[in-house]
Amino acid sequence: MYNKEDKQYYKYDGTTWIPALQLGGWYNPFLTRRKADNSKTWNCLGIQALNPFPPFTPITISTCSVLALFGSNSKQTISLSPVTNRSQLLVNNLSTTMPTNGSDHVIQIPEAGLYYISAATGFDGFSLISLGKDATFWVSIDVSYDGGTNWSTLAFEETKLYGGIFIDLGQGGNKSGSVSASVTLPANSRIRLQAAVNTDSVISSFSNSVDHRETFVNIQKLR
Repeated sequence: MYNKEDKQYYKYDGTTWIPALQLGGWYNPFLTRRKADNSKTWNCLGIQALNPFPPFTPITISTCSVLALFGSNSKQTISLSPVTNRSQLLVNNLSTTMPTNGSDHVIQIPEAGLYYISAATGFDGFSLISLGKDATFWVSIDVSYDGGTNWSTLAFEETKLYGGIFIDLGQGGNKSGSVSASVTLPANSRIRLQAAVNTDSVISSFSNSVDHRETFVNIQKLR
């Protein structure tokens, strides 16, 4: 039997219908892939002081670490692009829309169903005088069921990178975080990509890459 909805053949084994392409993998045309529309920047400034207690290592208090203490982690929404470019694998076969949430574009799901959502954010930048402390990068996928008023986190990933002693120069694609989730969504749910950076360096500046290979959101409808 041929199923026109997912465009593949099924065979009956006496108990259930089995997809003919089950063992070899199958092509899923129900996909939307978006890249970043613009770049957000995280600038962190710190003050170093001598720790009076053993082992007397310097203590750095930075603007980013202070924000992290209050739970904000300098989170920013990565605005997504409405552009479709098949040479960059940017498609909208799910016919999603791109409403604005504040000044940023997010993705709105047109139909209820089971979805697999994955996303990645690449970071560029540098940190100066980190004294070997980690730089931390956060990436999350969030969902809103009420038109963007309230948001919940579907998936969250924290990636730590050794900061070096004096200067760490970031290169495109060398610093990245990725997340994924499978979730049942009602119609008109909104999906957004958020990212944040935290360092204890004296000076650091990072931004998200807008390269389609490094910062993107994939949404597939499974059923």
